[in-house]
Amino acid sequence: MDAKVYDQLDNVQQYCLVHEEGIGKQNQLKVSTVATATFLEACELGAFDPQDHIYHVARMKCAGMTVDSLIVDIDWDHIKNVMALH
Repeated sequence: MDAKVYDQLDNVQQYCLVHEEGIGKQNQLKVSTVATATFLEACELGAFDPQDHIYHVARMKCAGMTVDSLIVDIDWDHIKNVMALH
């Protein structure tokens, strides 16, 4: 097992409204870039290998997946317990 750090960059936008009118004050669209670094401890080697994903996509392994099949896979008892704790 190995520890990994994964970084993700994303563009964000927020429209900022002026609450007090005045000279030089106007609504603005603020655009920026944010980053998230995730440290995964004791992560199996190859757990995030993109080749495995590409292999399954190329062979259409999930072609039969439906919303109903995803709903069946959800552990509803676990979700209810988590929601109760929150």
